[in-house]
Amino acid sequence: MTTDPAISPRLSLRPPPAAEDHRVARINEVLELLVAGLRDAFGLSEREQAVAHALLFGRNSYAIAGRLGIDERRVLQAIQDLFAKTNTDCRESLMRLALRLAGERELADAPIDRAPAPMHTHASPGPDAPASCATASQSRYAGAWPAAKKRT
Repeated sequence: MTTDPAISPRLSLRPPPAAEDHRVARINEVLELLVAGLRDAFGLSEREQAVAHALLFGRNSYAIAGRLGIDERRVLQAIQDLFAKTNTDCRESLMRLALRLAGERELADAPIDRAPAPMHTHASPGPDAPASCATASQSRYAGAWPAAKKRT
C-alpha cells in the first residue's frame, strides 16, 4: 500500500471546516430570504418562521423539536398549521411556494433598469387581450434599457 497522501484512498473528501461553515452560512442566508417571503405573504409567527426555516433546510420533526427546545407533537402541529396557512401539503410544495414568493419579492425590489423584459407567450389571448402581442416598447419598462449601439 502506498503512503503518498496525494493518492491515499483514506483522504477525506469533505471540505475543510471553514469552507463547510461558509456553505451553511450561505444556505441559511438563502433560507432566510425564502422564509421572509413566506412571512410577508402569510403573516407567519416567530415559531412558524423557525419551523419553516428548519423544514426548508431539510430537518425532520425530531431534529426541529430538539433545535427549538419544544415537544415533537408541538412541532408536528406547527408543521400542520404552516401547511394549512400556506395552502401547501408537503415540504416540496412549501419550497416551491417560498421560491416563487422570494422571486417575486426580488423582482419587486429590483430597480426598473434591471427588471426583466416582459415574457412573450404564444398562448391564445383572452377576450380582453389586445389583438397583437405586447412588445418591449409598449410595456411599462419602455425606455428603461439603454439603446443598443449600432455597429459600424
